[in-house]
Parts: sequence; structure tokens; C-alpha cells
Amino acid sequence: MNYRTWKKILQLLLTLVLVSSSALHTAALDDAEEELHYLVFASDYHSTEGSIENAMIGMPDSVEYICLIGDMVGSGRDFTPEYNSSMILQTVRGSVFSSLSTENIAILWASHDDNVSDDSGIVKCAGGYGSDVIYEGLNEDGSVAYYIYGIAHYEMTKGSAISQEAAQKFKDWVSGVDHTIPILVLCHVPMVAKRGDNAGAIYWNEALNYAATGVEGIVSTEQTGTIIRDVIFLSGHNHTVDPNEYYCPAGSTMNIQIDSSAAPLAAAPNAETAQAAQEQEFSEEAILEAYFEAAMAAADEEDEDDPILQAAPSGPRPPRPEPKGVISNVYYTSLTAGYLKTSGNASLLTIGSETIVVNKYNGGENVSIGIDPNNAEDAGPEAVITRQTHIPSEICIENTVDPTCEDDGHHDEAVYCTVCDKEMERTEVTDEALGHDWGEWKVTKEPTESAEGQKERVCGNDPSHVDRQVIDALQPEYTMTGGTDSSWTKGSGNSLVLTVQRSVSNETLFRHFQGIVVDGKTVPQSAYTVNETDGTILLAGSYLETLAAGVHSIRIQFDDGAAETQFTVLIPSASHLPADTGDGNGRTLYTSELILSLGIFMTAVFCRHRYAGHH
Repeated sequence: MNYRTWKKILQLLLTLVLVSSSALHTAALDDAEEELHYLVFASDYHSTEGSIENAMIGMPDSVEYICLIGDMVGSGRDFTPEYNSSMILQTVRGSVFSSLSTENIAILWASHDDNVSDDSGIVKCAGGYGSDVIYEGLNEDGSVAYYIYGIAHYEMTKGSAISQEAAQKFKDWVSGVDHTIPILVLCHVPMVAKRGDNAGAIYWNEALNYAATGVEGIVSTEQTGTIIRDVIFLSGHNHTVDPNEYYCPAGSTMNIQIDSSAAPLAAAPNAETAQAAQEQEFSEEAILEAYFEAAMAAADEEDEDDPILQAAPSGPRPPRPEPKGVISNVYYTSLTAGYLKTSGNASLLTIGSETIVVNKYNGGENVSIGIDPNNAEDAGPEAVITRQTHIPSEICIENTVDPTCEDDGHHDEAVYCTVCDKEMERTEVTDEALGHDWGEWKVTKEPTESAEGQKERVCGNDPSHVDRQVIDALQPEYTMTGGTDSSWTKGSGNSLVLTVQRSVSNETLFRHFQGIVVDGKTVPQSAYTVNETDGTILLAGSYLETLAAGVHSIRIQFDDGAAETQFTVLIPSASHLPADTGDGNGRTLYTSELILSLGIFMTAVFCRHRYAGHH
């Protein structure tokens, strides 16, 4: 078998292996029903036959965008053969991704691409100027999934006002972009200080740090920020002079080239040449002229791909500007896009809702993702970047309706993004009614016999809530205060003295008096005397004599109540009989009356007996 046959067999085997790996990776993502975007980036085609095909074999069929980041034609100092964009488009679509439209394929112009005519409308930042958004990827619902921003070649390499103005334009644009949408920034020239031909790196590094953090002025390790946006910078390979592709993670450091755009002018042989270049604002021609005038007799082999020197006439090669850099915090992700000329690899970025995955496809042994361009470590062919999303704030209490004693209240607990103030979460919370916290009762109107009173208490949670209650009109009570449980002795001739107290308006006691009841029988008014002056009632002895010895109930009746007690009628013993003061002989009046009564009784009995016997 000839070489071409073996080559096709090897390509087929490699395709099967990579497709299987990609299919497993894709299947895992598809299981989650996640909307994915596949993007391909590569650089430095340099018209090498078959490079594009070799680099992109095995990539997913659903790739939606391809950008070749510069130096697509020309090799060494020779800018031939001449290619136009339609030829490159035919290579990409005809050999690899036939379904892609022209709008989904782009070439980012670099210095080797002077002879690429843009007859197919796919060359971006043509001529090296005009940095801008070159593509917007969309989700199925029409929302923006990602932005691709192209940095024009000379707006990175010129430095001075040219690079500063271009970087400021990018910052102005990015300040109005939703920070959750990733931005892929492309430029053929990287920012790491290596060859000294990217004078604008310091300005673009600051601009990308601003895009990633929202903080101005991060150009060294002294300034810090917090990442709020995914910014991925993809550059060409040959300007790094590294054996491996590199991956500089966001949050690490890099040696960023500072602006030394005036260095070539310092090497000019005379002030006139330097002044002419200065007046042309560091145009390509002026810088080349300064280089050529200061040409040296020798050159290093590693300089053979210098795009400036390739335009130089035959003769001694001029020196490069000495690269000077500053170690800077890097809050964006920096990686090479792939190098088609030598290693034949390309980068596949898979943008998902939660991650951005970087994969290197094909190429030689040196294809890996190094951790740092200055101190590369083999990280394998894949890197996973966790996407930045909205950053939640503390819970904000809003729309508060305070609870009352009787009604529930409510409030909203809202969470906003601390970057863009987008509402991320809102929950309505019910606040239970407080219930009443009643104070002590206070009488606000005293009751009387003829009118009700009122009392009230106030809620401690809400003084407007007052609980009022009626106090019933006064109902007087009668209390026996004199003559309670007393005794009276027959024959004493005394009256039984009774005293009653009225609880309300005692001075009106006898206005309500109705009579006396003894043993349930009303006592005749002649049997008692009411003394309103001292408030006593005298039950006459003559009435008491009619009562049998023993305990008797007595009730003093009023029209609105009564007072009750009891008293005892006693029969005196002889030793307790009082002295007779009636006849002066020492006998009691009671004894005489008793003998007289007994005599009368006996006479009556005798006469009745005689009368009965006569008949």
C-alpha cells in the first residue's frame, strides 16, 4: 500500500477512536437534556495541505461555529501562494463540516493574511483594524448564549494610543453585557511577554480583567478582584514560542508584555526616521522602516516566522524589541486556539449551562493543556471551567405588611444578583397574628344603683385596640350589724335591738324598708319601732312575750334585699328573776302575776266543773 492509503487508514482509525470518545462525552451531556454549543478554534494554517482536515477529525457533527484565528496563508518570508477566503471556506465545509453556513465560519485576519481576499464575507477585522463583536451565538429560545469578540491584529501589536483606544472600546461594550453570558475573545497575538511584538498586551490584559471582574486597573499582582463573568481569551500559537498548547486558568498569574512600542524608534539611525514614524502613529511601514534601518548582520532561526521580518527585503535581519513584562493577576482564561501548521491540533469549546469544556483534538505528542505558559504542566487534553452565574445577595425583606393582633401579616424574602441586581428568588412569608396583650382593667365609669358602669383595658401590641366591658348597676347588700344571734329573756320587759347596714347609700336604708318577718310571719307594725336617726329597729318586748321559748328566725325586709339572722327566746330561772319593785315587800311583780294567774285559772276550772255537774 502506498503512503496515501496508509494515511487514510490511520485517519479512519483515529476518527473512530475520537468519535467514540466524543460520543460518550456527548451522550453524558445529552442525558441531562442540556443545550450545548460546540465551537472550534484554530490558528496558523499557513496553507499547509490537509491541516484543517487533520485537526478537526472526530469533532461532533453539531459544531455550530468555526473561527481560524489568523495566519491562514504564507510561509516564512514568502506570502505565496495567494488564497482567497472562498478556498478556505471550501476546505472547511467540503472536507469537515459541510452543513455550516458562511455566517458560521470566520477567519480572523493576521499579518500573514494580506493576500486573503474576502470574497466570501468570512474575514473579520480585515486589514488588522476594527476590533468588534464578530459573532453572537443564540440559544433555542433566541437568547444570547455567548459572544465572540475579535481583537484586530494591529490593535494588539501597535501599543500606544491605538491599543489603548481599542481596549477602551471593548470595555465600553462589555459594561453593557449581561455578566452571565460568556465572552470568547480572539486574537492571533497572545499577551504573554515572549517575542516582544505585542505592545498592546498590557492594555488588553487590563481590559479583559475588567470584563472578568468589573474592576478597573488590574495590571499587576497588586490589584485584585472577584470573577463575575467568564472571559476566555484564545490566541494563535506561534507567538508563544512554547512547545505545548497552554491553558492559563482564570485567577492565576501571567507575565504580560508591557508597552514598548517606542523601542524600534529608538533604534532608528537618525531623528528624522524616528520623527517620521512617530508622525505616522507607529504605522506598520514606519516600524518596518525603523527595523530595516537598524538591521543587524545575523538572526536567530526561531525568528524566521516573524511577520514583520517576513516583509523585510533581503539583507541583515533587524533585532527584535526586548520583551519586557509585568507579572499580573489574570482573571480571565487564556489558552492557545491550536496550531494547524505543525501539530495539526484545534480547540473544541463546549458551552453548557454550567460548564465550559475545552478539548484539544489531534496533533502530536506535545498537544496538551499546560497550566501556565511560563511553567507548563501537562493537564491532559481537557479542561473544565465552571461557569459564572448570578451571585446571590443576602436576603432582602420587602413588601412588608405588619401583622396585627387579629390579622396575619406577610413579607417577601427576595434575593438579587449582587452584580446586575437581577431578581434570583422571591418567597412570600406569612407572619402570624400577634394576638392581644391586654393590660390591667381600669374603671372608666363607676356604676351606681340606677346606672351601669364601665371598665376597659388596652392592648400592649396596639393601643388602638381597647376592650370595654359593662359593670352592672350596683345591687345593694344588707348586713345585720347588731342583734345577730342574740337572745331575749321572757319577763325582761326589754325590746330586742336590731341594726342593719346597707352596702350602698346606707343613708337611704329606711327608704327601702318594708317590714319584719319572724318565723315566716309578718310582724305587725305596732310590734316594732324604726329609729332612722341611729339606724336601729326595736322589736317590742310585748311582742316577744308572745313567742315561745327557743330559736326564732327574723328577716328585715327591704324592697331590694333583706337582712336575716336569728335570736333565742329564753325562760328565766328563779335565781335569775329580777327583784319585785312593785309592792315593796321584796317579791317580784312576776311572782304576784303568776300567782294571780294561777288562781284565776284554778277558779275557772272549779266553776266549769260545778257547772258541768249541775247539768
